[in-house]
Amino acid sequence: MIVAHIEIVTIVVTILFLTPIVFQALKKRLYKKITFQLLVNILNYSLLIQSIIGVVLMIFVYLFPYEHTPKKLNSILSGSSYTYSVIGVFCIIPSVLLLNFVYMITNMLKRKNT
Repeated sequence: MIVAHIEIVTIVVTILFLTPIVFQALKKRLYKKITFQLLVNILNYSLLIQSIIGVVLMIFVYLFPYEHTPKKLNSILSGSSYTYSVIGVFCIIPSVLLLNFVYMITNMLKRKNT
């Protein structure tokens, strides 16, 4: 699907993905000590918030049908929802799962060596 108003959609989706990560990084003071465990924890919590944002976006698209909203607003909202869910499902979730898997393996190896 090619979304209309791709510039606005790209900015909206980028802001929606980065906001939970930045807030969690500031809350957990990632800038003071960067550890792999802390990074994985921040990304796990951010994934939960990003999933909620994705569900809310899909609900907005469902609740505001195409006939009742201005064409530009609807195309931006539906394009953002579509792009957000595709990036989330095919990029963000697999990368967070891979990081969790690597973290689990490293913990198992540390315990085995100790």
